[in-house]
Amino acid sequence: MRMPETFSDGDQVEVAIRQTDLSMEPTPTGKNIVVRKDFRGDETIFWVKTPHGEVIQCKHKIHTTLFPGLKVKLSPVQYTKFNVFSISNC
Repeated sequence: MRMPETFSDGDQVEVAIRQTDLSMEPTPTGKNIVVRKDFRGDETIFWVKTPHGEVIQCKHKIHTTLFPGLKVKLSPVQYTKFNVFSISNC
């Protein structure tokens, strides 16, 4: 993670995530749910709802059989670095 400052346990932060930073793996025990899917030429955009009610967009350039209502596990793509910021600075 890229952190422009030091944080302590309990600090509230915001994490910047690009659409290509996360991969989705369908699994019955997934805690995230695909809520929308849009085809855009050679890529597909998915809207995924987290257990906290946040909606994250994920982009895929390959053909996929993922569909709205499917439970998925979100994982960072290899070598991904997230930017982390203090909420008080946002």
